[in-house]
Amino acid sequence: QRNCTGLKPCWEKEREGKGEFVKKGDLLFRKNKDHFGNANLQLVIPADLRNEILELCHESTSAHLSVTKTKDRLLRHYFWPNCVKDTENYVRSCDPCQRIGKAREKGKAPLKLVPIITEIFSKINIDAVGPLPISAKNNRYLLTAICMSSKYPEAIPVADINSVSGIDALLEVFSRMGFPREIQCDNGTSFTSQLTTEFFERSGIKVTHSSVHHPQSNPVERFHRTLKRLLKVLCLQSGED
Repeated sequence: QRNCTGLKPCWEKEREGKGEFVKKGDLLFRKNKDHFGNANLQLVIPADLRNEILELCHESTSAHLSVTKTKDRLLRHYFWPNCVKDTENYVRSCDPCQRIGKAREKGKAPLKLVPIITEIFSKINIDAVGPLPISAKNNRYLLTAICMSSKYPEAIPVADINSVSGIDALLEVFSRMGFPREIQCDNGTSFTSQLTTEFFERSGIKVTHSSVHHPQSNPVERFHRTLKRLLKVLCLQSGED
């Protein structure tokens, strides 16, 4: 302890009797109180032994504790200037801890770049809105589509969301937009049925599905928010298409 230059300020405080440092025999201790207010003495550790103490408190029988638990374990018995920061750096640079990660940490799928769509109507996103109040023409749903290049939207009223009505609505959209090369939709039965799947295949349309339980992955959802607000103002009271 006396040969460690980093502990000289601690020894000076002990000699002056002003600080929290006390000498027991030939060893220097620091007076401390834990979280519960219980007093204890911490052995002051010189620089050449600190890595061994950190290894003892984090590894050994400690089974690679977290930063907080390693700090708590160390401060029960030991102290040196900047020991808290040293403990944080030690735990965060521990190779086994970095490889394994946190106990509750889930692996994340790698992010992928979404290609920029430059040709209008080459890719559209489709979805369904409803049920809504029944209109004068007995329509209760909307099939929505948005071009991923121009952001041009379409909303076709339909009486029901099934394969037949869905295909009819899509043909109406395609009559204005043209047949796209790719469509993104959710996993609704009207978009995944055998009839709809066969229609897409015969039309030469590639289909990609949005993530399950994650509607934000389909950009048409933002259009729905605007559409619903407009419908509340214009359509719900009159009940017309």
